[in-house]
Amino acid sequence: MALELDYKRGFSAQDLLRGTETEIRRIEGDTNDIPTVISLLSTCFYAVEDGDSYIAVGNSTDQIDLWRNGTQTCTVTYPDIRKRFLSIWLSDDSRFTSLSRKLRGL
Repeated sequence: MALELDYKRGFSAQDLLRGTETEIRRIEGDTNDIPTVISLLSTCFYAVEDGDSYIAVGNSTDQIDLWRNGTQTCTVTYPDIRKRFLSIWLSDDSRFTSLSRKLRGL
């Protein structure tokens, strides 16, 4: 499973990480291990500009690889990380449900 995001405007690495944390908390609530998940993801994000892309590849339930503009930025191994990270865009609880449905082919 993989998801590619193409950016149409710039974001700092901190903005990407903060947005990721906000969305995981919104979907899951305040689970005790969110700080651990965010810490693991903190090495993955770099600033993006218009035209940049990130690809998240879910190799298994417990592992994702992130690639920025064709260069791998990290591998994160943590229980259920694929679902937790990709749910930001692909779950029924996504902030943009119509986009989520399109991405899932529904």
